[in-house]
Amino acid sequence: MLKSFSVAAYITLIGIGGVLLATVFARTLADGHSVPIRMPTFVVFFAVVAIMLAAGVYLWIGMLYFLLKIDRRSRLSKIIWLLALLFFNTWAAAVYFFTVYRGLATRAHRAIQANA
Repeated sequence: MLKSFSVAAYITLIGIGGVLLATVFARTLADGHSVPIRMPTFVVFFAVVAIMLAAGVYLWIGMLYFLLKIDRRSRLSKIIWLLALLFFNTWAAAVYFFTVYRGLATRAHRAIQANA
């Protein structure tokens, strides 16, 4: 599970970075019209956005499940993370993955391997 969430987290971060870069570097023509987009470009763009959206939803659901069912940290910490996940969705899920989930999942995996 760690590997699939890892891939989803990186795809989500790349998507967020791509959106931020596109917003910063977006241009319009001198007369105020936007740059025309051809159909193949739109199809590729739509496919990339669909993959990033699916990865973000997968990551969000997985981190929400982990927080509610498996995470054994303090109640206040869980409430704060729950509010963050509900209000900031995939952004908070990516942060939760890198700050909480990855460390706990790695330790649990090592403990299981040591007992086997």
